[in-house]
Order: sequence, then C-alpha cells, then structure tokens
Amino acid sequence: MEKIEYSSRVDTNVPPYSRLLISADGTYEFRVNTRGSNHFYYTGKWLVTNGEMRVTAMTSSHPDAVPVGSTDQLKVTSVDSKEFSWFYPNFGQTIYYKRLAAR
Repeated sequence: MEKIEYSSRVDTNVPPYSRLLISADGTYEFRVNTRGSNHFYYTGKWLVTNGEMRVTAMTSSHPDAVPVGSTDQLKVTSVDSKEFSWFYPNFGQTIYYKRLAAR
C-alpha cells in the first residue's frame, strides 16, 4: 500500500514540526513534535470529494484537543509531487506541507 509522507518543515530535526502520513487505503497518521515534552499523535480516515478533504479522528493522544470521532472539512488548494496544501477554516489560513522523499 502506498503511503505518502509530508512535513510542515524541511528540517524535521528541529521542533516544532508536524508530519502527515497519508495512505492510499483512506487512512492517515498525524504527528506534532514541539519543544519540550508536548507531542501529539492522531490517526483517522480521510475522503476527498469535490475538492474537499473530510478527515475523521479514529485515535488521539490528546482527546481534549482532538476528540475521537471528530471531523474536519478541509478545502484542498494544491496537490502535486512536492506539496500538499489546504485551507483550514478553524485557523482561517492555508496550511502547506512539503512531500518528503520516499524511504
């Protein structure tokens, strides 16, 4: 199964950064590493319809912030071989992730 990994930063050795791993089977993993001991991890399902990506959290290391079963509707703004971006209405901004090289 193909998995594509994206990062919010090119230098993933310096926090804070986040990684998004999207699988062809409609699942995802999302990790946020911050300075100190705050690390977050979520998994879920995704589906793209009419340019919008619906994500549903299935597991959450911080259910107070991202409850299991919660959903978000994201407007996909760009997808190509180097970048994936979407408009996130909760933040009111476009989020950009760079595709990492396959391992």
